[in-house]
Amino acid sequence: MSRTPPLIARLREACLELGLPGARILVAVSGGADSVALMLGLCELSERLDLRLEVATVDHRLRPGSARDALYVERLARALGLVCTRREVQVRGAGGLEAAARRARYRALGQIARERGCEAIATGHTLEDQAETVLLRLARGTGTRGLRGVLARRGQVVRPLLQVSRVEVRDYLRSRRVRGREDPTNASPEFARNRVRAQVLPALVDALGPSSIAAVARCAAIAAEDERLLSRLARRHAARILESRPGELCGGETGALARLPESLRARVLRLAARRSGSRLDAGHLRRMSAALAARGPSSLALPGRVEFIVRYGRFALRAGPPAGLAPRCELPIPGPGVYALEGCRVEVRAFTGTGKPAPGAMRLDPARLALPLRLRARAPGDRFRPRGGHEKKLKAWLIDQKLPREARDGLRLLADSAGKVLWIIGLRESQEAEHGERSEVGWEVHVEASGSTDDARLLRTGDSASTAVERAAEDQAPKGLFDSVQGPK
Repeated sequence: MSRTPPLIARLREACLELGLPGARILVAVSGGADSVALMLGLCELSERLDLRLEVATVDHRLRPGSARDALYVERLARALGLVCTRREVQVRGAGGLEAAARRARYRALGQIARERGCEAIATGHTLEDQAETVLLRLARGTGTRGLRGVLARRGQVVRPLLQVSRVEVRDYLRSRRVRGREDPTNASPEFARNRVRAQVLPALVDALGPSSIAAVARCAAIAAEDERLLSRLARRHAARILESRPGELCGGETGALARLPESLRARVLRLAARRSGSRLDAGHLRRMSAALAARGPSSLALPGRVEFIVRYGRFALRAGPPAGLAPRCELPIPGPGVYALEGCRVEVRAFTGTGKPAPGAMRLDPARLALPLRLRARAPGDRFRPRGGHEKKLKAWLIDQKLPREARDGLRLLADSAGKVLWIIGLRESQEAEHGERSEVGWEVHVEASGSTDDARLLRTGDSASTAVERAAEDQAPKGLFDSVQGPK
């Protein structure tokens, strides 16, 4: 009775751990020994594990022999009775040739998997690939997240050979009388990974023995377990600390963040940046920590046109320059209808009967106000009396609320034509809200983001505002404010 090759035994165990039995799998095959062994091994296991296999080969067109490698894969797949999809890609972009090729390859594999209805994409990364990755990242000063190395599963991509050595790959291919094709670029010292493969791993084996490679890979598995726990804790703290305020993408109290251990604090900051559309490296995290520890206000630029700001015991991430309205850019609101200005949508409805407004809305008594109402930015001299409070300068009230200057500049106000501030949108209503709730007839105002800041439009609906009033309101607006006007329907 013939002995089961170690590669097949390990591959079967990995397929079970990854939940692959019964799946439709796209096997990524370059023509090299590792990916060819993966394809052959999965074919041997396909009947026992109910694997439905297809093959994909990606030609990066970076060297003269790449087309012959792709043809070799197609012929081998055909001999095994497998459908093979060949795709040529353009390699370009930042981060070096290897990184650009990897991005192009995985994009192509993802597209093929969608086209062919495959649930998983299997790649031929081995034990040595794992060790190389860990050593490279360790030399660059990575943390626990980087020490995880190559993940056995990441989204759709699975790597069933991570516990298989290259010696086992060679032995298996020899037993099956199959040879993979050699990529000459794998021997080039131009790439750091090739230098680790040719110089560092052999030196490690010479100094510490063959088991040292598996030990490095085992370190990656331990780091992956630790990272899962830390990430889970970080998400729990982020849910407690992170919030959004007007003018912010994300933010929170610096005190709550400072009380966290450094490892969790860094992860919460990464989550905050990700929510804001930015990605951080170790240098960004160091500078953000320095800003949090500084005595005075501080700020720094992050990738993705995001700014990190620390003010008044609060940290915040916001997008680029303030998105506020120009001081003279304002929208007259003469009566019930639907209005929009620079990403802000306002709906005014008539109501009868006393009571509280719908959630997120404000009730007003128009008989007490100078019409038309106006949606605008704050202006010098504005005063504000918050509901249940005393009147004071709006600037002083905002400073008391510890709102950063950048967020103040982005605020939208609802005011009347006499300058009375009725509502700081998203922050506080004025005392007029209480008068509105006592009135039996009045207006209910709803304000929300419209999702567009590229233009300014006025849309009016309803029969309450006459054409003459609409025309007068339009005449009061700054030239160029209205791109389109829609009359009553």
